[in-house]
Order: sequence, then structure tokens, then C-alpha cells
Amino acid sequence: MVSGGAEQGGSLEELLGQVPDRHHAVSHKEGVLSVNGRHPAPLNLWQPDYCGDIDMAISSDGTWYHEG
Repeated sequence: MVSGGAEQGGSLEELLGQVPDRHHAVSHKEGVLSVNGRHPAPLNLWQPDYCGDIDMAISSDGTWYHEG
């Protein structure tokens, strides 16, 4: 199990490199299925109700900052 995030070099690319190829899917291809065999959710149709602000940011390298 990977733990420690940045100290361990936990960038998204590095973490994805540790996943066996049979679990990877090329998302730009037509008809791609996820690991569980279902098509991706239609996020373009998702219109959730506003539920407030959250003190969180995600940097371009994938690092999440929450409450500080």
C-alpha cells in the first residue's frame, strides 16, 4: 500500500505506473469501459445543487490542499 504522498514521490503519473496494465483504460477511445466494466458516468449531465464553498485546491501536479 502506498502512503506518505509527496514524501514517497506520490505523483499521479508515478502511482498510475504502479497499476498493472490490465487495469488501465485509454480514456480518449470510443466506448471505453472502466475497471468495473461500466461506461464512465455522463458528468456533462450532472448539475448538483450548490452546497457551499469548500476550502480546497488541487495544484497542477495533482497535490490536494485542504484547510491550509
